[in-house]
Amino acid sequence: MNPEARSQWGTGDSAAPAYAELVEMCECRNALQLGALIGRLLPV
Repeated sequence: MNPEARSQWGTGDSAAPAYAELVEMCECRNALQLGALIGRLLPV
């Protein structure tokens, strides 16, 4: 989970692209995005 907006990944001092080469990353900035992520991880 990355709290940065996806549009900001790789800008400034963001190391997101380097991490993304090693692990799956997703933007998670609010409860709605967190709920969607949990739904994908724990299908009901």
